[in-house]
Amino acid sequence: MDATDEFERVLSSPRADNPGEEARGLAAKLYSQMLILARRKDDEENGTYFQDMFMRNIPHRINLIAEHYQALINSGDV
Repeated sequence: MDATDEFERVLSSPRADNPGEEARGLAAKLYSQMLILARRKDDEENGTYFQDMFMRNIPHRINLIAEHYQALINSGDV
């Protein structure tokens, strides 16, 4: 499964309150992979600015993804 598929899978799950360290680690890793993909896309398509969009408000976005990961962890899907 590539990063975009994982991103869609995670965000399509429900959110849980108070994500733990495992969820935060998974979220940070996934977000880093998405940043790399955005940079590659920007390099291929001169001036799309996907990386700029992903660089905004990183802590909030990682926390949001961690909440989704925590729900998956709670349900045993991770």
